[in-house]
Formats: sequence, structure tokens, C-alpha cells
Amino acid sequence: MGDGAQQHYEQLILALGASLSPDQARRDESERALAQLEQLPGHAVALFRVAVDPQIAAGNEVRQGAAVALKNLVARRWQGSDKIRPLSAEDKAAVRDNVVEGVIQAPGAVRAQLGVALKAIAYADYPHAWPGLLEQLVRNLAAGDRRTAGALYAMRLLVKKYEYKSGAEREPLRGIVRA
Repeated sequence: MGDGAQQHYEQLILALGASLSPDQARRDESERALAQLEQLPGHAVALFRVAVDPQIAAGNEVRQGAAVALKNLVARRWQGSDKIRPLSAEDKAAVRDNVVEGVIQAPGAVRAQLGVALKAIAYADYPHAWPGLLEQLVRNLAAGDRRTAGALYAMRLLVKKYEYKSGAEREPLRGIVRA
């Protein structure tokens, strides 16, 4: 990890920790810092790594805060809008490639937030921009233990996308059922 990336992680962990402070002024300052960090390339990946990477020194509250911030970032910027710039293709690919593993490995409170992010990403990108999702879930279903439970949770989130669809709109669901 380069010096710039390391500094991003350090600032991110400090800002997430300060966002939990009982001091309103400190919380306000942390929100400003988080808003500035959000503009940096790789911010979505940094949030994801803080949430799940055991190599990054962060407490459980900071990890949960990172997962909440990632969930909110995905909701706001995955697709973007006229007023909001979408996440970069690189950030999207990195999050998409790792979010299932994060859901499988993360502790409960972080898993719940990552699950909401996974659901939003799947609703936007599956199957056209995320064709490997089903294969990834099936591979983890067969792996056993925690992997199976995490994959079932992710599969449930994906299936909900098709809950009220009909006809041709449900075609991707057939692949899920066959799996």
C-alpha cells in the first residue's frame, strides 16, 4: 500500500472513530473529513477494507461505521444521478469482486450492512454487469459451514430482486433456481 493510500486509511479510521464521539463539534468535524475523503479515488475500496480486512487495525465500532458508510455510499453513488457523480468503474469492480466474500466473512453487524450494499449492487448490476455473481454464490454454497450460511444470505438478497417480477423479467431467476 502506497503512502497516499496508507494516509487515506489512517484518516478514514480516525474520522470514523471521531464520528462516534459524544462531542458534537468532533462529530461535525468528522463528517466534514469523511465528505472530503469520499472524493478520493479508491474511497469505496478503503471503506470496504476497513470494514472487513483483519490486517487493518480498527475496532469493531469503526468497522461497523465503515460498513454503514459503504452501504450509504453505494446507495448514493453506485448509479449516480444528474447531481451526483457515480463511483468509478474501478471502485465498482473492486467492491463487486469482493462484497460476497465480505458478507461471508464479516461479523453480524458488519455483515448486515454489507448485505444491504450487496443487495443494492445486485439490483443495479445483476446479471448484465455482474454475470459471475451466481457462480460465486453457488461455489460458496458447496463449500460448507460459514461459507454456506453467508452464500445463502446473499442468495436470499438476490432472489428478492425477482420476488414481484413476472415473465421474461424473471429469466435470471431461473439460473438461480437451477443452481
